Amino acid sequence: MDIYYHSRLADKIHQGVEGVQYLDFKVLVQILCETEQELFG
Repeated sequence: MDIYYHSRLADKIHQGVEGVQYLDFKVLVQILCETEQELFG
């Protein structure tokens, strides 16, 4: 959860940017893994 809450993706969801708040959680995890790999290091 810490990774998620420190991600840019969480900010986009909170702000309602780009419609990402309506995506399935599995898709959101995939996006997070692909775009913010540095959070997993």
